[in-house]
Amino acid sequence: MKQKIIIWCLALASLLGLINVLAAQENKSPNELDYLFPFCYSQTPEQKPPQSLTGLPFYPAYREAASALPALLDNPQKEKLEQVIAGLNKAQTLAQANPQAQALIANRLALAWFALSKARRNTATASLNEAIKTLERALPSAQGLEIPRINHNLGFLHLDYAYKTDMDKHLLRSRDYLNKAEADPEWRKSLLDYGKTEYCLGTLYSQLYHVENPVENLKISISHFKTAMEIFKAHQLKTPSDDLKYSIGYAYGMLFMLGKNPQDFEKSISYYDNILNLLKTQKTLPAQYAETLGALGNIYVSASEVKNPEPTLKKAIYCLEKAREICDAKAQPAVYTQIYWDLGFAYYHLAEVKRPEENLKKAISLYRTALQNRSLEKTYTYDYAEYLFNLGSAYAALYRFDGKEENRKNALLWLNKALKLARTHKYNHDIRPFQQAIDEIQDQGGN
Repeated sequence: MKQKIIIWCLALASLLGLINVLAAQENKSPNELDYLFPFCYSQTPEQKPPQSLTGLPFYPAYREAASALPALLDNPQKEKLEQVIAGLNKAQTLAQANPQAQALIANRLALAWFALSKARRNTATASLNEAIKTLERALPSAQGLEIPRINHNLGFLHLDYAYKTDMDKHLLRSRDYLNKAEADPEWRKSLLDYGKTEYCLGTLYSQLYHVENPVENLKISISHFKTAMEIFKAHQLKTPSDDLKYSIGYAYGMLFMLGKNPQDFEKSISYYDNILNLLKTQKTLPAQYAETLGALGNIYVSASEVKNPEPTLKKAIYCLEKAREICDAKAQPAVYTQIYWDLGFAYYHLAEVKRPEENLKKAISLYRTALQNRSLEKTYTYDYAEYLFNLGSAYAALYRFDGKEENRKNALLWLNKALKLARTHKYNHDIRPFQQAIDEIQDQGGN
């Protein structure tokens, strides 16, 4: 199960990078922030609403609500977003007889619902459902570029939804919508929006490996990421180009984990090292530095399966310890906690080759620290089940080493929690290793 868990850690990092690209950074201009965000909507600097719409009764309500939305994307606030949604709903009511206006409003309204899903995490899926329904209602009457734009946004929303529940179903729906957008010849002429579609397709195919054709889909993912990077480079948008280097490094890393091809390992390391060297030239280390170091550490953990394990795991631990040292826990709570899980995972596997009791205790301590900072509400359920499995497995390994009944009980506690969570939340993968681990530790204890 080791390979799968590392891949999920990297998958989470990839999605966090995709969804959080609006995070404020001093070196990003407002236009660049807009193009970084994977959602596509009608009113960008190059795509003003047609004059035929600006004089209609709906437009004042639309303009007032839409103008308040950009500031809420980086810092979602429930009450203000609900006001924006109310204003856009009013505009939609006033524009009922105008399909062009309906499509214009629908994209903004869906974006507001998506932002609300980030502000109101306990009802995130309900907000995403509203976003999807809004666009599905607008699609049949959409015209011109609004058709691929809505297809793109539906693809993006299903991609985000896939990390919450029914992963396979939402990934396949996302693929259908994004492929429709990509195939539209007029959409290809809107290069920056087309670049976002390539960005989303790259992320999508990097997650389809567990549904079908894993190696092929990862290679397709890299192709889409490289296309997006070339588009952003052509428009001199440095930041998204650098972000895509991270995504490409991640995809090569997963290829390596699946096939153990040394060339994929070297390519992954090369992309990550390139990013780290670029980030080190800035006056202050940006938030992405710690995240990239963490991803690099995970690649080294995977490489320990085919390379000399002890020095390779020590490289992993060095990267992850350095990431923990420089990561701002308050500014990046999810990344900071992720580093703890990953570091615990590295020590867990170091215990297989060196000082088992000491390293297993380190792993357990790191896992439990991460557990304190990460509730089910704030994570993805399949990811959380894997984490609980890791903690239970560490206790089980420690029990096999020292025979202490307390460790056996803790192993059963966390393994059973992991299995229950996996079953309750429509876990999309093979859960037999969960039950097998429980059966093994029960047999060893005699009850």
